[in-house]
Amino acid sequence: LSWNIHDNADKCEGLKTDDDAVNKILQQSSIFCLQETKQKVTLPDYKCINSLRNKSRSGGLCIGVHRTIASNPEYCKVLDTKCKDIQAVSVTINPGVNKEVITIVNVYDSPEHSSFK
Repeated sequence: LSWNIHDNADKCEGLKTDDDAVNKILQQSSIFCLQETKQKVTLPDYKCINSLRNKSRSGGLCIGVHRTIASNPEYCKVLDTKCKDIQAVSVTINPGVNKEVITIVNVYDSPEHSSFK
């Protein structure tokens, strides 16, 4: 699941993951990516990897990986992208004989006239 959770139309201030309806949607996925979080995201049963801009009220990323996958640090590794607006995580699925390693990339591309361009 990938979701830009900033929405001017709903006029809702604060962290969207405090909303039960949003949590219910997120918890249907083993892995989720959020953009424009604006602040640190935490969610029970998930390892939440946050990337926030310094001294900014915009942007913010979170990759959430369910604890059944992230419980072993060898199965969930944060990759260094050297950019606050790009996150990457290496995730091992089905460890063992049929081991599969995937890379999850989460990107926020600021609007054209943003001060971050």
